[in-house]
Amino acid sequence: MSSQKVYLTRRKSNGIYYVGRKTDAGTISWKSTSLTNKAQARLFIKDLKDETPVIQHDMKLSDFQRIFIDSRLVIAKNKRKTENGYNCLFKVFLQCVGNKPLNDYTSVDFERFKQHLQAKRGITDYGRNHYIAGIKAVFNYAFNFEFIKKNPVSRLLLFKIPQAKPVYFKHDELQKLLTAMPESVLKNIILFAVYTGCRQAEILNLRWSDIDFTNKTIHISNSESFTTKTGKERNIPFHPVIEEMLKHTTHHSSYVFTKSNGYRYEGSYLSHILKRYIRKLNLNPKLHFHSLRHTFASYLVSNNISIFAVKELLGHSSVNTTNIYSHLEPSSLAQSVSSLAV
Repeated sequence: MSSQKVYLTRRKSNGIYYVGRKTDAGTISWKSTSLTNKAQARLFIKDLKDETPVIQHDMKLSDFQRIFIDSRLVIAKNKRKTENGYNCLFKVFLQCVGNKPLNDYTSVDFERFKQHLQAKRGITDYGRNHYIAGIKAVFNYAFNFEFIKKNPVSRLLLFKIPQAKPVYFKHDELQKLLTAMPESVLKNIILFAVYTGCRQAEILNLRWSDIDFTNKTIHISNSESFTTKTGKERNIPFHPVIEEMLKHTTHHSSYVFTKSNGYRYEGSYLSHILKRYIRKLNLNPKLHFHSLRHTFASYLVSNNISIFAVKELLGHSSVNTTNIYSHLEPSSLAQSVSSLAV
């Protein structure tokens, strides 16, 4: 046991360190230290009577693949999707650059990978950046946990993508959509998205305990099973339409928006239903579920609401992200959050 490799990783959602040990099957078995302090977590390893991690510096990338993926599965919300995604990443990278000892990869290999992605057809720059971000995560992890002596991806840049204008529902398009939809939980979800600017995952993970009828606020919070995109929590004030809707929503479970049996909707199902209405009503084909969030922000900015206020309502980590709406001019789209009428 004394020569067994031990790995230490921090779970982003709760800040707790986990200790990983390689099993006879070749996988990594992870155990919580229940600690958020790295120094204390290292003492936890000693308490297990294991040596300080013994790192194999000649380990090849294909051998490191399992170690890295297992470390990601500790914090993954969708473990199957995470594992399949990283396996695909390793396959593409290994086919392009080859399987070498981790320390043998250089910046030249990663530029070669970028050129390979650039020449690849049927993939957007967003897709290419997904690969680049993924391989950076792999080697950053290897460097942080001392599998490699130098970080070959420290200067690896993403592809530059021109900032696209957000696609949002114009007032008549939104009216057309809402008129066509029967009264249902799905219609309420659409309304909630427009009046709060919440992301789809935030809506589907919203609990009744997050609704404060006294102070007329909605608390978008993190939990053991859900973390917001930026990790930030925020409060969103009620619009009267949302307050009335929530008061008349039946409680089927601890979650707000569910089927009658208490089960939550899948995000892909909501996106599919909305897209079906968009096609049926001959609306802008570029519209999608996230356009509802863009609609909320665009209406506010068009009514001269401060970009900084919009940033807080949307939960953006930087105002630079919110600036995609700054091109909008005051118009007759709708009124501000205190007087929206759709």
